[in-house]
Amino acid sequence: MDPALLLLRVLRQWRYVAGLALDGLGLVLQIVALRAIPIHAVGTALAASLAVTAVVAARLLRMRLSAREWSAVGVVCAGLALLALSSGAEGTEGGSTALRVAMLGVAVAVLLAGAPAPARFGEAGVEETERS
Repeated sequence: MDPALLLLRVLRQWRYVAGLALDGLGLVLQIVALRAIPIHAVGTALAASLAVTAVVAARLLRMRLSAREWSAVGVVCAGLALLALSSGAEGTEGGSTALRVAMLGVAVAVLLAGAPAPARFGEAGVEETERS
């Protein structure tokens, strides 16, 4: 298919154009926020938008999130909670020992949870049982 025709076809869809406009507005607001507040606060808001988008989209589209999707939302929220616990006054001091142990534990848990993924999913990202 000709790329120019594809572009014209896509630009005639108002939802797509509205999505692009909102994405552009979001980029401008992110740049404004980066100039006004610390980067970790902006990053936290962007990361939280992932979980919020999943939950709101499921409600609007009247779909149920799977257990895997809910667990992903939970992991995002847990990561944001750890980020909030680690934040504090700006300076040169590090986090507490409890925070360091918790961060290490979460990193190991994520590594162990993701380790079987290459064996379970093929190149196309489809479970091996779905292919046969």
